[in-house]
Amino acid sequence: MLGSSEKAKRPRLGCLFVLGIGLICIGLLLLNGVLVRSFLMANSKLISELAVQQAIQYVVPVVMIFVEFWIYDLLVARN
Repeated sequence: MLGSSEKAKRPRLGCLFVLGIGLICIGLLLLNGVLVRSFLMANSKLISELAVQQAIQYVVPVVMIFVEFWIYDLLVARN
């Protein structure tokens, strides 16, 4: 059983942690969206169907967020 002094030493991030992760995800989503959009504009001849372009534009940035967090977790686990 933890004593009161040990219990007080734990950091309590709670809502601040969730807010921080949410802001990071929003920033990454915006950055990834710009990168994917510029890639699609540069390669518009390769992907001419509008439906395929829209699917790529919405799905790829979200997938990129998962990959970016996965890479971050790998880098943190190495230390």
